[in-house]
Amino acid sequence: MNLIFSLLFFIVYTAIIALVIIYLSSRLGTALMILIPLIGTIITPEKMAEFFAFELFSPMNGVVSICNIHILLALWAGFLSVVIYTEFLDWYLRYSSKNEEEVEE
Repeated sequence: MNLIFSLLFFIVYTAIIALVIIYLSSRLGTALMILIPLIGTIITPEKMAEFFAFELFSPMNGVVSICNIHILLALWAGFLSVVIYTEFLDWYLRYSSKNEEEVEE
């Protein structure tokens, strides 16, 4: 594995997940977000283990190593927080509009 492949994979992965979440469905995007690495791990476990363990950089004179799995987990946290926030906001707006209709009647 090399740095260019890792960066290219994360750019394409992030773009696909973001486009699915924005244009199709947040639930489908969440499923794809988890299924793409899972299917890759099932198909080629050695390659995916090598990919996840690849060290991108090592700040603080090698004390901390940042691997691909750390970047993947950060992307998951970011996307899941956006999905949860939008689902909660959608639920809240539906709930508040139903209450307003009941009050008006």
